[in-house]
Amino acid sequence: MLGKGSQGEVWLVVSVQGGSKQFVMKRFLLNISHDTYTTDGEPEKEAKLLSKLQHPNIVQYIDSFQCERYLNIVMTYCAGGDLYTKIKQQKLKKQLFSEEQIVDWFVQICTAIQVI
Repeated sequence: MLGKGSQGEVWLVVSVQGGSKQFVMKRFLLNISHDTYTTDGEPEKEAKLLSKLQHPNIVQYIDSFQCERYLNIVMTYCAGGDLYTKIKQQKLKKQLFSEEQIVDWFVQICTAIQVI
């Protein structure tokens, strides 16, 4: 497990079709209501939105599926981690990022936001 939040868990997984390519799977626990499974609609919205976004600076959607009591969203794995983790690590080291690095990230974020 890579992480856990109020809505679900994030797992590092590999394809069952063979190979060693890694993916990230977000797993949302579905609510049980009268023998059916439901959510508040947010995980489904996230899957639908991700499936439509195509940009080099946005994690790529691979698939989504329901299995038992979970809705699963499979995405590409970013081995370098996310920006939040990088900022936390840098803060722990008490080091600053270079201005060039900050501008590069800013441009990447802005171009990704344009797609949304």
